[in-house]
Order: sequence, then C-alpha cells, then structure tokens
Amino acid sequence: MEKQHGDDYPFISVVVPVYNEQENITGCLQSIRNQHYPHDKVEIIVVDDGSTDESASTARECGARVFQQEHTSPGAARNRGVQEASASIIAFIDADDRASESWLREAVAYLNEDEVAAVGCNHDLLNKESDLVKIAWLERNLRLSRSREKVDHLGTSGCLYRKNSFESAGGFDRSLLAAEDMDLSNRVREQGGILHLVKRPLISVRYPNSWLRYFHDQIRKVAYLLLFRWKSRGTKKGLGDSYSGLRDYMQSLLAYIFLLCLLFRLLFLMPNYSLAIASGVLLFLLLYLNAPFTFFVFRNRKRIELSLLWPAVLFVYLIARALSWSAGLIYGVQLVLRKA
Repeated sequence: MEKQHGDDYPFISVVVPVYNEQENITGCLQSIRNQHYPHDKVEIIVVDDGSTDESASTARECGARVFQQEHTSPGAARNRGVQEASASIIAFIDADDRASESWLREAVAYLNEDEVAAVGCNHDLLNKESDLVKIAWLERNLRLSRSREKVDHLGTSGCLYRKNSFESAGGFDRSLLAAEDMDLSNRVREQGGILHLVKRPLISVRYPNSWLRYFHDQIRKVAYLLLFRWKSRGTKKGLGDSYSGLRDYMQSLLAYIFLLCLLFRLLFLMPNYSLAIASGVLLFLLLYLNAPFTFFVFRNRKRIELSLLWPAVLFVYLIARALSWSAGLIYGVQLVLRKA
C-alpha cells in the first residue's frame, strides 16, 4: 500500500538521539536531507544525550535543531525530542543508521488510517565486514519474515509514531536501557493502537562487529526483555510474539542444564563419559532448535557473501548466543528483584 500524495504531505519531525556519534551523525542527517519528501515538511531534531565528543556541534553544522541534556538513556533522549517536536507525526532514527531516500514517503502512507498508531520497517545492513555481522543480520531477517504486517512491537529506528498516540502512552520508559521499544509498543496496543510493519528495508543499520560487544548486547537485551515481561504481566495478549518464541526460551536454559549435569557428575561420582553424553545431547538440541535458522543462512550464504568458514562461525555464534541468553536471565532476575 502506498498513498499517492498531492500537496498534502504531512509535516514530520525526525528525532535523532545522539551519544558520542560524531563520526556517524553527518551521514545520518544527510540521509534525512536526501529524502524524496518536501524539505519544508521535515524538521530534524537531534537530542545530545551527554556526549563527550563533538556530536552536538556537528549536528548544528548540518542544520539540525539540537538540544542537549545530561547522559540518561536513548529513551529519555527520544522523549525530549518528541517534547520539542512541532509535527503531529514523529519519526525516529538512530545516529549511526542511514535512511533510504523513500523512507518517510513510504512509511507515512500507512498512517492514513486512524487506527494505525505507528509504522516500522525492516532494515538493511551497513557494515558487512564479518560473518558475525552478516549472520546476526540474517537472524533478524528470518524473524521478521515470519511476522505479520500487524505486529506486537516495533523496533524504534525507522519507526514513525502519531505524536498523540506516543504521548498518551507515556513515551519511552527512560529507566530501560533495552527493550524500551517493546515496552512502548505494548502500552500503545493497550490503548487500541495498531502497529504496522513494512517488510521492505527502509533503514540501514550497523550491527556489533566484535564477539564481546555481541555478548554484552545480548545479555542486556534478554535482561530487560525479562523485566519488560514482568512489568507487563496481566496485560492483554497481543497478536502473538513475532520475534521470540519457545525455541529461543529453551536455548537460554541449555547452559543451566549443562551445569546441573556437571553437578550431578561431581556429587554422585558418575562416570566421565556421562558428562560427554550430556554435552553431546545438549549440542544436538542446540543445533536442532536452530535448524530453520541454519537452513536460512545456507540459502542466503551467497547473496550476503559469507566466507567458506561460515559453518564454524555459525556454530560459535549459536553457542555464544545461548550462553549470553543464559547470563541475561540472571541479570534480568536481578532487575526484576530491584523493581519488585
């Protein structure tokens, strides 16, 4: 669906939260300037969330309205941007991302129905220098390919919100350092708003290019996802979780099962081969639970130009992901206990 605009292009405020993105902010703002959308119908608002580099001054040189605050969180920066926005439609993009030239024109067309409160989109990949990055990006593509167009939650970068829906839902929870998009989406749906996903890649994003960064990000995402689940207990169910499911939850338990097997081995003096058998069974479960994903990577290996070592990278990726999810559960329980 694509609305044919005449002279009635809606005015849009594009909000860009920034934290130490001096090297990337110029490219992001330029991609907004290059939109196939009337320039006088777009304002760019950059909220500097306590950067220690020249992000704010660089954004000013690019012609953006810049507001500065103490370092808090991306959610707090986005909320500030919405407060300063003049338009009734708010678009969000992260400072290290790039918008396709048709982003605003295509996405805003889906807001012509009053019931649609927000529109999100699929993402393309900016940095393609390693198999780790490519495999992580393929995983997100697989998940989105299974989702409906009417979804339970939307990722923030590339998303357009009706300002009244955003504000009536209370905006982003500034205390959440991850899963804040899911939390907001849930509150918008509670008010009867529909979330629409455009499956075309209208935004290009960067993925973590180191195993340590990947491990850190996954731990935090799982922890705050658990906190979000705890906060939203008792709320009405949506369309069904289109991003994670039983296969994912089971993988986060494999590390704990291995520790139990190790404990049994030590306490009950079981033979050495018992632990080897348990390890083999758990690895088989890990591969079995990820069989659809593995096949998806295999089918797309040439399109995304994976190296010949991609099976080994994928195997390490699956183990690292399961371990980080397990660690994320522990961190998440700590967050829940603090909030309880």
